[in-house]
Amino acid sequence: MKNFFYILMFPLLLSCETEPLEYDHILVKETVSAKSANDFLNSIGVNSSIVSRGEYLYQTIDFINYLGARWIRGGYGADQELDDIITLHKETGAKVCIGTSSGGDLTTASLTDKILKTRKLAEARALLAFEGPNEPNNWSVVYNGVTGGSNGTWLPIADLMRDLYSIVKGDEVLKKYPVFHISENGAETDNVGLQYLEIPEGSSALYPVGTKFADYANCHNYISHPSWPGIHDNMTWRASDPSADSHADGLYGNYGITWVNGFSGYTEKELATLPRVTTETGITIGQQGEDILTEEMQGCMYMNLYLAQFKRGWAYTAIYLLKTHSDETNHAAFAFLIKMALQKLLRIICII
Repeated sequence: MKNFFYILMFPLLLSCETEPLEYDHILVKETVSAKSANDFLNSIGVNSSIVSRGEYLYQTIDFINYLGARWIRGGYGADQELDDIITLHKETGAKVCIGTSSGGDLTTASLTDKILKTRKLAEARALLAFEGPNEPNNWSVVYNGVTGGSNGTWLPIADLMRDLYSIVKGDEVLKKYPVFHISENGAETDNVGLQYLEIPEGSSALYPVGTKFADYANCHNYISHPSWPGIHDNMTWRASDPSADSHADGLYGNYGITWVNGFSGYTEKELATLPRVTTETGITIGQQGEDILTEEMQGCMYMNLYLAQFKRGWAYTAIYLLKTHSDETNHAAFAFLIKMALQKLLRIICII
């Protein structure tokens, strides 16, 4: 069975083509507006290293074709990998979001070189977006010789994002592609303003008003969270909530009131319409608080997650993980695929 999302979602997609309906038989009337089925399918993504960490190009191609995901959150470490990404796109149609990865040592010159080389992807229509540093609270970044993130100053992270945005938007080929923000903005140690896409008037941030960092807010709103252990009803819906009611590491704690030091960002009203993406989410099979999550439950949650995220305004959602990394075998409980086989994916597909 190929592209199982298309088969499973066919009834939903048909309903999306209908005119808005009014429900006169209930006390509270609601007009349901149609959403583009193509937009929903385009939102479905996964995390993958594509050709490294125990992943191989033609295996990845087979897996993406089988799954039906339309985009990959990834990156590249060598120029050859750009050609591999183009091959993957030609064989699957999937596009790639290129990030600066976790940690690393960059300069303005090396960042510029890395970004401008992706013109090759843009020309092949294989590029989706750019993304800032992954979870700089967990992986410090050296930028222009200064270490930022973790428990130190986040000024180098802000410098990097300012420059990344400027480089992309200053290039005639790349300027039409969106920039996704860093993840875990809520862990800022100093108020450099990374809780904003663009620093507004009246902000108390250290960076000047008008500084632009990104086009989309970016979260890692995993379904489960230490503050809400166990398995609960409507977990994916709550994790997708942009308000303070979310029990996940969501939009409010990273762009509303930051979760480490309480820096003010957007109001809840502003958060409701803030452009946003999720570049990591998921849940592990096995122990969840006092409960046990089975593969059957994980499969149902992953389908519900894609739907809930789209319904609640997330433009793109990438589940972590397509296939278990060879250097992170302990992450197998997240993955669609176990290390060398389709076994787990097949079970999830059959369940859903």
